[in-house]
Amino acid sequence: MFRQRLPDVHILTRETNTREQIVPLSEGLWIWGCCAILNCRTPAWERVLREPLLAMVPANHPLARQPSVSGGAGARALRLFDPHVGTGLYDDILGLLRRYGHTPKIAREVGRQ
Repeated sequence: MFRQRLPDVHILTRETNTREQIVPLSEGLWIWGCCAILNCRTPAWERVLREPLLAMVPANHPLARQPSVSGGAGARALRLFDPHVGTGLYDDILGLLRRYGHTPKIAREVGRQ
């Protein structure tokens, strides 16, 4: 429908993570981006969606049987996104755990292959 109404408009899309978008947006190389975090240093931004942060555990995990869990309930065995590549959630998740009195011991960090 879009192409029928506006045949002279060409849109180039590129899938990138949040961190990869910051420089081209800030330098005006791109005119629009969609980021998972709100602390991007771009000239302007607007929240378009608010999503819940979900924790996942195996079906046989004791927490899976609970109707709800506290913010740090799963802090003992936690796997996070790579802090240097991904979505920006690394700092958000660690901040959430600190708010609930948990400071996870990072056993190993592995980058994206």
